[in-house]
Amino acid sequence: MTDITVESYRNVISEEYFATYNWFMTFTFKSKKYDINKVNKILHSMLKDVRERLFGRHVARHINGYDDIMCLGSIERHTDNSIHIHLVLKKPSVKHMFQAKNKEVGTRADKHLKTFWVDKKKLGYMVEVKSLLGRKNILGAMNYILKDTSEKNSNFFLAYWDGSLELLASDCKNKAAF
Repeated sequence: MTDITVESYRNVISEEYFATYNWFMTFTFKSKKYDINKVNKILHSMLKDVRERLFGRHVARHINGYDDIMCLGSIERHTDNSIHIHLVLKKPSVKHMFQAKNKEVGTRADKHLKTFWVDKKKLGYMVEVKSLLGRKNILGAMNYILKDTSEKNSNFFLAYWDGSLELLASDCKNKAAF
């Protein structure tokens, strides 16, 4: 897990803002979470699990290029200061789908990736998944996710399909704090 600098925000957002994302997701924890470090650990575990389900347990040994974005999102606080997560997720590139452990994953990636999060509900969160169709919906989701992200609130994170590290949020302030 790596903290993001302000310069990293600018670079990543400018590069990945116009990617074609497939789903918008909101995660709300059943047992309220207030500590960003605990939420980052849960997020890291979820992203690692979905990556391994598609590519196998040792994905980092085989593909480690950091050029195929998986998701981009933000960690936000409710009015009671508890934390929830928003993210946009996209399917792996065709190049990386061919490297998947389970060769059927490429043909059923939509269902596989969408249902993975629902299957993991036992980890203590509720998830809402919406399909993103069209550039207008994708840009709307991106604007929503990044609405509270600034130099004073580094609540942004991202992960790649072809890399084992994520850039995780280093801060998560309530709107009233900035």
